[in-house]
Amino acid sequence: MFSGSVCGRQAFFLSQFKAGNILDIGNIGGIGGEGASNSFYLALSEKLNPGSTLYGFDLYDPPERCAMLYPHQKKGNIEDGLPYNDGFFDTVYMGQVIEHLRNPGYALREISRVLKTDGILIIDTPNAYHWRKIFIFLFLRKEDLGDPTHQFLFTPASFISLVEKGGFRIKKLSEKDASYTRYLPSVIRKGLGTSLLISATKPDHADQKT
Repeated sequence: MFSGSVCGRQAFFLSQFKAGNILDIGNIGGIGGEGASNSFYLALSEKLNPGSTLYGFDLYDPPERCAMLYPHQKKGNIEDGLPYNDGFFDTVYMGQVIEHLRNPGYALREISRVLKTDGILIIDTPNAYHWRKIFIFLFLRKEDLGDPTHQFLFTPASFISLVEKGGFRIKKLSEKDASYTRYLPSVIRKGLGTSLLISATKPDHADQKT
């Protein structure tokens, strides 16, 4: 099932994305809207080549002090729809967002709408099978949802199922390992990483019927 672990979500993104118009959903940083704390978006904006344009979409506006770092920013809730034309984006990224949504299926349909055919969807989300969560349940009989605003926690199988039911074709499933577990044998740590990362393509309608 897993095609290997990665050191971080930025490395995974850069190995999977398609150049062009790129949308980062939830890019401002934090469900509480604490502003430009999202190092992923800011670092990515410096690494993309001139042939790509990075767009941002979030519940919150960027702080005035650094608004110039977000030249293509829009405000809104993905569960109310995305304010972009059909087939506008080559890549859509949603990092640590889908677990907060009440209706992730609708969000995926909206992403599919704004993606070009053969466009790339990249998502990362906390892993329900993270070793720490398993440890807490085994020894303390408590379930650890992490952030209290999480609506869902996904296992690899449920994550794949959700994305496929959204009309996407899975390209790659990886996991992000915690730095302190990387020296353990892979047979022990496999599947117990902190986050799950998926890349998927939007097939055309003919491909979906075959």
